[in-house]
Order: sequence, then structure tokens, then C-alpha cells
Amino acid sequence: MSWIRRIPRVRTTDVLSLAGLPGVDADRLERALRLTGCAPDAEGWRLRVERLLLGVAVALALCGVVCIVAYNWAAIGRWGKFAAAQALIAAVFAGALWRGLDGLSGKTLLTVAAGLLGPLLALFGQTYQTGADVHGLFFTWAALALPWTLAARFAPGWLLWLGILETGAALYLTSYARWDARLFGVLPVPIAACLANGALLAVWEWAGHRIEWLSGRLGPRVIATLLLGALTALACLFVFVPGETTARFGAALWVVALTAGYAGYRRLGIELWMLAIGCLSLTAVAMAVLIRAVDVTNTEVFGFFLGAGLLIGASAWTRRWLRDCAQQADR
Repeated sequence: MSWIRRIPRVRTTDVLSLAGLPGVDADRLERALRLTGCAPDAEGWRLRVERLLLGVAVALALCGVVCIVAYNWAAIGRWGKFAAAQALIAAVFAGALWRGLDGLSGKTLLTVAAGLLGPLLALFGQTYQTGADVHGLFFTWAALALPWTLAARFAPGWLLWLGILETGAALYLTSYARWDARLFGVLPVPIAACLANGALLAVWEWAGHRIEWLSGRLGPRVIATLLLGALTALACLFVFVPGETTARFGAALWVVALTAGYAGYRRLGIELWMLAIGCLSLTAVAMAVLIRAVDVTNTEVFGFFLGAGLLIGASAWTRRWLRDCAQQADR
């Protein structure tokens, strides 16, 4: 079984592939689609519309709160601001408990409550002028939100928590000008950060094979996209500034990441999103090499047409290759 697809399930293409078999008429094919859940019945449509409306309601409620508070911010006193912020968190938390943490709505509300802790901490720091650094706010936010994130058992909640934690780490490094330093005198800090996120991606993939609520593809795709984006930027920097130490490490790690990604998401199991961002990264670095060559040879006009041809050719080849991979995955 593919190491990417944690929970075996019947897909629509699997059922539709039976259409050409003897004895499989349209009625039986439709019945097979409904039995496997590929074609939702009235109850299935109701659940999907309910989830969509839940997300829209949460987004609109948050936007409404932001607008109301922003409009009346100057007129609200100190205690009124704290009361409003804490009342909102308490209301969302109570709603999560009322809906139950085993359902999607409860998990979503608890994740929203964890996200609202940050504005409360920012309000506290702004009101009392504690003098704390911004990264301290994010670290405190991550510490306070961790129990709620653990209780939610919700993949988007973990993504939010990881984003808060890594933002705090980035602000800490920026505050003390340590981005150019080396971790333990060995690796540049940006490379260490990329390695840490690569390890996080591997752990998520491993855990998703064993924990049902982590088996979705949202988390790994977001982490892989951000990681490969950073490595692609470093590889492009190496093309223009070959002597930069961090760029050299980044280019080497970029090659390792693409090789590992191809092995994991093409050989061991086909994941089109991962393969697509890998092709996009290759195209970006190839364009950087072309721009560098044009700059060195001073052939701007010829380089313009060559760059256009490279983009067209890479796009056509990527589309054909991904289509072949998708067809192979459906077999």
C-alpha cells in the first residue's frame, strides 16, 4: 500500500473504471457510486453544505468582531477592551464544548479560540507597555495555545500552532541579528531552519500513517510548499552569488530535497501536489540560470526569447508528465 495514502478508500475513478466491464450498466454503476460514498446522497449533500456554511459563518463572525472593535476602539475603555476580548474567547470556547470536540464544528471553534489568544496578549502588551519583545508574545501565545491544540486533535489547528511557533522563532532571530550566525558553529541558521522543517514534514508523514486525524494532505502540502519555496530561493541566490556560504548550503539541500521528494512522492507513492511544486521549483532555478547566463553574455534580446521558450517548454512537459503520473495513480 502506498505510504502516502494512509486510510484505504475507494475513489470515484476506481468505481468509474468498472463501467466497461460486462454486466455493469448505468444503474449498477450509480448504485456502486452511492454505496462507496463517491456520489453523496441527500444526507451527504446536507453534511457538505453544513460544513461549508460553518466555515463561512466563522469567517464572517470574526470579520464582524474585527470591524466592530476597530470602529469603537477609541471609545472603549481599558476594561471594556479586556472584557470584550476575554468574553469573545470564552464564548468561542464554550461553543466548542457545546458542539463537542469529536465533531468538526467543535474542533474548528477550539482552534479559533486558540488563535484569539494572540490578540489578547497583544492587547495586554499594548495597554500596559510591558516592554516585552514581539517574539516573546508569540512564544507565550504558542505555550498557551498548546493545550487547546492538543485537545482539538485537528490538523489545521496544528498548522496554526506551528505557524505561531515558527513566527516567534523568526522574530527572535531577527531581533538579535542571528540569521547570519551558525548553529553550534556548523550550519547557517537558515539551513538549520530548513532542516528542522524537513524533519517536521517527515514526522507528519510518519504520524499520518498511524493517527487518523493527521492523515489528511493539507499539513504536509503546506509544510512542503513553504520549505521548497525557501530552498528554491536559496538555490537561485547561489546562481547569482556562488560564493555565499548559506547559498551553497541551500543549493545542496535543494538538490537533496528534490531527490528525496521524487523518491517519496513518485516512487513510493504518487502525490501530484508535491510533484507539481517540485517541477515549479526546477523551472524557477532554470530561469535563474538562464537570467544569469544572459547577464554574463550580455545577450538580452536573445535571452528574452530563450526564456519564453523555456517557460513554454517546461509548462508543456510538466503538464504531460503530471498527467501520466495521474493516470498511473488511477490504475
